[in-house]
Amino acid sequence: MNTSKILYIDDNPTNLEFIRRLLQRKGYDCQTLSNSVESLSVAKTFQPDLILLDIQMPELNGYEVLKQLRQDPIIEDVPVLALTANAMSGDKRLCMEAGFDDYLTKPIFREELFRKVTQHLKQATTT
Repeated sequence: MNTSKILYIDDNPTNLEFIRRLLQRKGYDCQTLSNSVESLSVAKTFQPDLILLDIQMPELNGYEVLKQLRQDPIIEDVPVLALTANAMSGDKRLCMEAGFDDYLTKPIFREELFRKVTQHLKQATTT
């Protein structure tokens, strides 16, 4: 059984439930959070191996949340994947320049989600 922990932060309850179920079926311990303001404290408590982070959220957007995560020594090295409906050619570049480890566009395709999650969890355990 997979023991990796994944935190998924998104303000859309449908997305949260869909991704949580997909990841739990694969054996991941997946916690979801709809409030971006609470993301830093939840991430520190949960101590995930990987974070999936929506870009467009009220209060704090994904870029602001990422900045806070990267400033905390407890979770600064956790891989963070951007999930966004922004699929223009420059959006991926902006995410990568901001410090995200990877980028997925919505709608999320299962195979791509699992491939990227597996890839980044393997990289995190080998570094």
